[in-house]
Amino acid sequence: MPAKIKTPEENPLYVQLTYEESLYGKKQVLYSETSILKLLRILQTYRVIRAKEIIKKQQLYTKLKQLKGNLRSLETDFPKIKIPAHLRRDYVQEKYFNNKKVEDKEIKEIQSHNREIEKQLEEIQRKLRVLGK
Repeated sequence: MPAKIKTPEENPLYVQLTYEESLYGKKQVLYSETSILKLLRILQTYRVIRAKEIIKKQQLYTKLKQLKGNLRSLETDFPKIKIPAHLRRDYVQEKYFNNKKVEDKEIKEIQSHNREIEKQLEEIQRKLRVLGK
């Protein structure tokens, strides 16, 4: 059988490289391999650290669960006490923090502070206009 003539689609293209170009290419391949190996090493250490973290979280969860059970048993063992109204948290918040006078004072302070800022801004803009002339 005669040798079949290859078409241009079947012929691979060959590119001639100089020695420096081939050396540069080899160096780049080696740098890439070292980078990949470093990333693999980092990934492995991350996996180890992550596994340790998960174990610690599970231990913490079990300890908190035990603590919650212990607190429940303490609440059932000790008698209930009545807290006077003036010592209750909701009473104190309602009396001192939901007072309208306090809110009005805060609003007035904020408004006066805003006016001062506006005055400073106007003065700076005036100075800029003077410098611009």
